[in-house]
Amino acid sequence: MNPYQLRAIINLANIETKLLNKNIVRSRNEFFNFEFNKYGLPLLIEADSKLFNFSNIDIYELTKREILSNFYKLDIPHYIGLDSSFRGCKFLSKIELKDEYIDILNLYIKKNETSINQILSIKKKHKSIGAFQTRNIPHLGHEKIIERMLEECNHVIINPVVGPKKIGDIKIEKLEKIFNYMIKHKFDSKVSFVPIDTNMYYAGPQEAIHHSFIREKLGFSYFSIGRDHAGADNVYNEEAAIKLAYRNLGNFKIKLIIHNGSYFCPSCNEVILSGECEHDKNNFLNISGSNFRKSINQKLYFKYADKNLQNYLIKINENLFVE
Repeated sequence: MNPYQLRAIINLANIETKLLNKNIVRSRNEFFNFEFNKYGLPLLIEADSKLFNFSNIDIYELTKREILSNFYKLDIPHYIGLDSSFRGCKFLSKIELKDEYIDILNLYIKKNETSINQILSIKKKHKSIGAFQTRNIPHLGHEKIIERMLEECNHVIINPVVGPKKIGDIKIEKLEKIFNYMIKHKFDSKVSFVPIDTNMYYAGPQEAIHHSFIREKLGFSYFSIGRDHAGADNVYNEEAAIKLAYRNLGNFKIKLIIHNGSYFCPSCNEVILSGECEHDKNNFLNISGSNFRKSINQKLYFKYADKNLQNYLIKINENLFVE
């Protein structure tokens, strides 16, 4: 099964568990009338004859330009988000999965139900819980965000979306090991790791809304949105997701913890969230996840990440990233 087919199965599982049942789009008209700022992103099920039973009357088409313009708010024909999320431009209005794939669908339904039950179980033990979305190995900036979240809520769940990823992203099984190591050595019972099987689209600001909608449906009290949320290749303005989140606060019951990212302040000599100190922002040093990945691959220490965690990374550094 190729990544595009797996994405379709995951989307169907999200519909069956009612996590994203309001997001399914079955026609061009529904696509162009979809409430992006309320529900995030529409689910488009590609017409794959290997996976589904259908006839020509069950197909509707969108052009790549229409998907880019409405889904991604971009005009970049070969944007990696589009290429990794959609193979074609033909989609189904009637969805009938072939019998031989039902077991795979049920597997993902069961996985999501397990995650949903874990989140509900944690929620019963705490007055409020927050969700932290990530697809990166944690550096000190991520740790600072989690610390600030814990000032607002009683427990934080590292809640990455799990689905086929683009080349260069860390593999989910490795990310789980890494975060569980960090939780054990730094956060103990205050933080948990519970992934959810949904697809990543790298749709930047619009995906920040999508992620907020998902976390509200999952029952979280808080969700964190930061600089360049869910973007790729630096195509979105770093503050675009933040601005869109502020404009749409009224669409959500979940409380959004919105911040402008983490930096190292030489004057404070520590990692801060933007706005936490009064020193000149021009002197702030960006904590680059890309530079962290390069350091990991070269087995070099990165200044802005926990040294013990990096020793652990060196120990398990076997095929960390999607190739």
